[in-house]
Amino acid sequence: MLIAFPLFVAADEPPKLATASWLVGQWRSGAKEKVQFEEHWTEPAAGAMMGMFRLSRDGKPGVYEFLLLEEETDGTYLRLRHYRTHMEDIDKAPIRLKLTQADDKQLVFENPDNDKPKRILYVRESADKMAATVETTRDGKPSKFSLRMERVK
Repeated sequence: MLIAFPLFVAADEPPKLATASWLVGQWRSGAKEKVQFEEHWTEPAAGAMMGMFRLSRDGKPGVYEFLLLEEETDGTYLRLRHYRTHMEDIDKAPIRLKLTQADDKQLVFENPDNDKPKRILYVRESADKMAATVETTRDGKPSKFSLRMERVK
């Protein structure tokens, strides 16, 4: 007699906000970089983390970015918006990316809506160093750039 048991495979749980907690604090580009940038992240609280990014060149502001990481029922999302000086809005609406992979060394956000940007990867190189890589499309062609940062003590 053959008895068959159904095989139940639990769906992978989406990454939780807590896996991004290694981002907490202030990060900044190296002093020798031509373009200066910094990123700040708050502690996770009430299902969210807030972030701020600032880029400047030759002592003049270039772009500001406000970031929000929120845990929702179907996963964790990064929403961001870019501004020029005087809070001149660059984006018509927040850009939304879903956290698809996460651990204590890497966070992968993917855009379910379009390819601007397509993906953002945060890679923790050590306790005090990380790189943020943005994969996007420019002039119809794939484009990618990375920003290396060090934790401010």
